[in-house]
Amino acid sequence: MVPNLATLRQRSTRWLVSTSVVLRFRLFSHDINQAYLQSRDKLARTLYLYPRHEDRHLFDLTDDGVLLLVRPLYGVCDAGDYFFVTLQRHVRDDILMTPLSSDPALYMRKGVNGLVGLMGTFDDDCLLGGTDEFQTATKTTLRVFEAKPRQMDEMECVGPQVKISQRLPRPCTLDQTAYVALLTLLPTDASYERFTSVRTAVAWVGHTRPDLGCAINKAAQVSTATYDPRHVHAVNKAIKV
Repeated sequence: MVPNLATLRQRSTRWLVSTSVVLRFRLFSHDINQAYLQSRDKLARTLYLYPRHEDRHLFDLTDDGVLLLVRPLYGVCDAGDYFFVTLQRHVRDDILMTPLSSDPALYMRKGVNGLVGLMGTFDDDCLLGGTDEFQTATKTTLRVFEAKPRQMDEMECVGPQVKISQRLPRPCTLDQTAYVALLTLLPTDASYERFTSVRTAVAWVGHTRPDLGCAINKAAQVSTATYDPRHVHAVNKAIKV
């Protein structure tokens, strides 16, 4: 089962950053530790775990005993859904933000004089931009969840590196230079499994290189039955560009 998680879309990342620049918001990010383990709701289905033999003494289990999983755990396919509901509840009720109908993982907060803050969520990462008032209000997230220290002005979110100047009018850059440098070309005799791994990595470059959209989409349509060396050549060409 593959869950359809509500995660920040690529175009939403660019929209959040560009809007923050236009409105002279300061950009910052939150990275929540072990996010799925902080879900509030219990599992709606019954799920048992069969521990390894060498771990059974930790739970005082007999050889035929099992554990009942009460809350979402990493490795459970729908664990992300539970955390998304937990995070969305917090964003709506505590920070008083409203999700956009075009992207349920993108939120906005309005004040007396208009927009004061934006937030985009991607699993355990939150990219935010807003006024001083909004920056103070969103510290609630760091109290509700166990998270790493807030990053200001320079961060990595959903692939690209985001940098914004503190000086007005707050010029900003959105790039994936470091990420692209790590991409490697495929050998002509690459296995299909290796091909799928590299095409997934190349797909992330679409954040900052929309001109590669055609090559990315064509690679996504390749299956085991249709895979041949010409597809390797096409992916390598996209990496070189």
